[in-house]
Amino acid sequence: MIKIKSFYAFKLHCLKTFKSNFKVRWRIIFILNELTKRVLNNG
Repeated sequence: MIKIKSFYAFKLHCLKTFKSNFKVRWRIIFILNELTKRVLNNG
């Protein structure tokens, strides 16, 4: 199982990386939110 803290750190890292490209950023946010739900449900 992925540790929640490191998972959120990874999310923040992705958001910083994709800050410049707005459309890509929203797609990434959507994907990360789906992943977060799965991690929390499995955890």
